[in-house]
Amino acid sequence: MPRKKADQVFVTELAETNTVQIHVTGDMMPNSVYLKILEHMKVYRDSMTIIFIVYDAKMMLLIRQSIPSEFYERIEIGSQKEGLQSAG
Repeated sequence: MPRKKADQVFVTELAETNTVQIHVTGDMMPNSVYLKILEHMKVYRDSMTIIFIVYDAKMMLLIRQSIPSEFYERIEIGSQKEGLQSAG
């Protein structure tokens, strides 16, 4: 039986700071992940500040190369343990 792959993209809304954190795990960005990121950005782009939280330097570079910087405020590197707690 194939193992279900965990979601690579999840969102945390911080209402008190009017910020949304888009968490992206892994070190590769398949098309499905890129499209999920774009969907989340469309939802929040006009109402909240967008911050990316990544857990790998490769993913940081992929975000920088694939998403124009004018659409988000910053990219932060988080710890994998922190990401697992946010997802759960």
